[in-house]
Amino acid sequence: MKLFSYKTREDYGKDFYFTFLKGQKYSLLQASFSVCEYASFPHIQITMGGGKLFGIFVYFGKVGFDVDFVSRNWWL
Repeated sequence: MKLFSYKTREDYGKDFYFTFLKGQKYSLLQASFSVCEYASFPHIQITMGGGKLFGIFVYFGKVGFDVDFVSRNWWL
C-alpha cells in the first residue's frame, strides 16, 4: 500500500492528480485539480457507485476540482 502519489498532465490546460492510501485496486482518497484554457458553464456533479463509494466534481469557469472517496485507482 502506497501512502501518497502525485502526477501532473498538460492537455488544454494543467491537471494535478493526488492519491492517498493507494492499494492494488482501490484508494481511500483521490483528488484532482484542473486549470483549463477554455471556460465552461459552472456545475456540480455528485456521484455514488460505478467503482466509487462517493465522488464530487465542481467546475467553475476555467477551474475544476474532483474528489473520490474509496474508489478504483485512477491511472496514476
